[in-house]
Amino acid sequence: SASPLLVDDKVIVPLGGSPDGQKRSLIALSKETGQPLWRSGDRQVSYSSPTVMTLAGQRQVVTVNEDNVSGHEIQTGQLLWQHDWDGQSYGAASVSQPVSVGPDQVLLSKGYQQGAMMLRVEPAPGETSACPYVATSIWTNRSVLKTKFTNVTQLDGFAYGLSDGILECVELRDGTRRWKRGRYGHGQLLRVGRQCLVLSENGTLYLIALSPEGLQVQGEIEAMQQQCWATLCLYGNQLLVRSVDQIACYEIPLLDSNADSGPGVR
Repeated sequence: SASPLLVDDKVIVPLGGSPDGQKRSLIALSKETGQPLWRSGDRQVSYSSPTVMTLAGQRQVVTVNEDNVSGHEIQTGQLLWQHDWDGQSYGAASVSQPVSVGPDQVLLSKGYQQGAMMLRVEPAPGETSACPYVATSIWTNRSVLKTKFTNVTQLDGFAYGLSDGILECVELRDGTRRWKRGRYGHGQLLRVGRQCLVLSENGTLYLIALSPEGLQVQGEIEAMQQQCWATLCLYGNQLLVRSVDQIACYEIPLLDSNADSGPGVR
């Protein structure tokens, strides 16, 4: 279910493999010819999509695999670091993408009672390490950000996500919860400036101002009539939403951007 990652001259996708055969976490293909350029990693894939980040000064692809998370050099696929992140693709599956936090941190989140973890990535000490970088856990909290198949967003040192279907605000510094309110089911969210569009599982679209002080709903419309699990897409002022068998486009009145807050929704 992962989306392909287009970076530089490559298309990078999770590869995986048969249960009894050799597994490769990622494969890179030439975007011009489709020819394989490299394969890297030895883990089965998850349902998450690879992401480009710069961690500890190293630009790389970070991917959540079936039972760990790993970073890979873009040009060669070299394994830069890896860290355990429990999961089984046939059960307690990993779906949420990793999120870059600052210059050297990665936030992981997941449903199935696993919660969230913050990693720090830094150069490995000495020359005996198997990988040139090492990832260590800064904090772990199994009670927050249980994002079954949605992603989190971050703003001003706080992460916001649908934790088992309830919108939650968590401090990135230490993983403590600031608030958890509103039942949206297993929907999706998309940050726009200092606001967030939340499409609930039943098709209601909410506009929410992001604040660690509490849930602030600014408006809502009945956007769809059926189960909605798909990610929102905002192109200019046009918002695309999709249910199990319908798609709709809404015109969203956007505020002008400015240096302080960025674009928002009117």
